[in-house]
Amino acid sequence: MKSKKGIIEVADYHQEIIQGKLNKGYSQSSVSSYKASVKYVKAFIRHHYKCADLTLSEIEYNFILEFERYVKGHTECNQNGTMAHIKRLKRIIHFAIENEWLDRSPFLRYKAKYE
Repeated sequence: MKSKKGIIEVADYHQEIIQGKLNKGYSQSSVSSYKASVKYVKAFIRHHYKCADLTLSEIEYNFILEFERYVKGHTECNQNGTMAHIKRLKRIIHFAIENEWLDRSPFLRYKAKYE
């Protein structure tokens, strides 16, 4: 199945859902953390791909590596902060898989490295 949904579209929808679960499974800090991660994904796509969104099928292993590099180079995040943003991106990707908008995860070979 090839979904025409974009990663930003899915991230925004995921954001709406967790916002609706505020104090019912998600704390304000979790909601704020997801907002920050989505903000970084949006900025990364604009910077690296020169567009507003990418279809889910365009999100591949290299996207994760480049996003990691972007967060480290363009934000104040240290290694563990960067890994937290990647972990939230992974949850958004898995949300897309659960909704059958994406067949497989680009995270299969990716290993998060915490300090």
